[in-house]
Amino acid sequence: MTPYHKFPSMTFLTLIPADDPTLHWRQPSILGSRHVMASDRGELAAMDFTNGLSSSASASCASGVWQFLVKGSWQPRVIVTRSGQDAPFATLEITNAWLGNRAELTTDDAIAAVWESTGFLSGSARWVTTDDQPLVTFRSGTDEGGAVNWLKTQCRVDLSPNGYEHPHRDLLLCIGWVLTVLQANPAI
Repeated sequence: MTPYHKFPSMTFLTLIPADDPTLHWRQPSILGSRHVMASDRGELAAMDFTNGLSSSASASCASGVWQFLVKGSWQPRVIVTRSGQDAPFATLEITNAWLGNRAELTTDDAIAAVWESTGFLSGSARWVTTDDQPLVTFRSGTDEGGAVNWLKTQCRVDLSPNGYEHPHRDLLLCIGWVLTVLQANPAI
């Protein structure tokens, strides 16, 4: 497994109730492998896909550092570990990465959330609870104009009240971005 990227020069803000529930994941440079999640107050998380866009990524936010390792191709699994721990923290089982139709995130031998595509042409997907309560929705694109922004992998993230209170909220925000990038870049 590749080493953790801790973004040592960065301090990340903690998501607070006063924040607008709309966040954005952005790719600052069209050729870069670094991605940033921000609110109106500033940066909340950063992710780096090792060796460009590959099957390994590291994410850092105020609540910790995660490593994501994608294994397999047609029905890949994403193994999640936390900084300083050898044992997996969570596992994501993806039904079909290329159609992006469903994935289950398991922590502590229980399903923590379910990823589902909300429509093939809509460019959006979301995390829901096992009883279908919305948590986090990812909508492709950004609110910013300009041709260069359409060439980058970026999205708007809407956090529901249930999503805000979810015990694995920061992990859902980060691993949802891994899935979004995986679906946007099938060569990974």
